[in-house]
Amino acid sequence: MATQVKLLNVIQDREFCPVGSHETERFSGRVISATNRDIGGLRKQGSFRDDLYYRLCSDVIIVPSLRQRVQENPDELLTLVKTLIARVISNSDEDLAIRIHRRVKNAVPKNYSWPGNVRELEQCIRSICLTGSYTINHVDKTKTPQGFVFDMDKDSSAQHLLQTYCGYLYQQSNSYEAVARITRLDRRTVKKYILGNDAT
Repeated sequence: MATQVKLLNVIQDREFCPVGSHETERFSGRVISATNRDIGGLRKQGSFRDDLYYRLCSDVIIVPSLRQRVQENPDELLTLVKTLIARVISNSDEDLAIRIHRRVKNAVPKNYSWPGNVRELEQCIRSICLTGSYTINHVDKTKTPQGFVFDMDKDSSAQHLLQTYCGYLYQQSNSYEAVARITRLDRRTVKKYILGNDAT
């Protein structure tokens, strides 16, 4: 909040005092700010000052998430793959981009939400170029997986709950290592619970 007050004063008075100096100087620049946070929510919580917001919000550009871009235009994923692959491989061509695009689509679930946005897609492409595959290393919180139903009347044992929870996490991450990391269980224990869950 103290930083917000200082920035507000600079924008409002167009003056600032450099670090280590007592001389006031004129500020003649423009302020461009960006965030991936919910500004409306922060303002309601009192974490972001309204007066600073109104000083900054003269021109607002909302950049849609990768998930939204792909949902609105499925060809957007291929376009981004072509652009991002040039950062990984200097002599990439159309055929290579199409093959990697196919690998990307096979590596992630249908309607994947891409919570890491374009940065995640870039890492996905790097992984495919280096290893030929990509493993999702986080839980996709925007996806509602099928099968996560725990009936307390049917079986309320801790083992059944853990087995169901591991299956739920595995549906989202498709990785024993990711489930083990989240649950803090041994990978072999996780695999046993998940395979047992599939068997039932």
